[in-house]
Amino acid sequence: MQMAAHEARLGHGKLATELRETIDQAKRRRGAASVVSISKPRGELANLLQVSQPKARLPELILDPTLSNQIARVIREQRKATDILEPEKPTRFERLCFRALAEDVVSESRAAELLGISVRELDARMDATAAI
Repeated sequence: MQMAAHEARLGHGKLATELRETIDQAKRRRGAASVVSISKPRGELANLLQVSQPKARLPELILDPTLSNQIARVIREQRKATDILEPEKPTRFERLCFRALAEDVVSESRAAELLGISVRELDARMDATAAI
């Protein structure tokens, strides 16, 4: 990321954008490769875990309402795990560009170039931010 910032400072906006995208892709790949499925344990996990499927279904169980609500909440969270665990999009560089633009350090066209977007899209993003 430091290389991308350095290239951006040198005026190489396209190269900086490509570097950031490459780094983000590598981070996404590394995160997906480190996940081990518990349902099919391998290596050391195979000796530590025993996996079995339940014979009774949740609606068939007689549970305290509090426990039932807790289990339902956990199941909802697991079903929406991709939304909850979605990686955050880094916005620091974008915020720095907008700040430099607001303080007249860079022009609109230069800020758009650093962000890798058109001036029209930059104006749209500024209008959307101002509306908030």
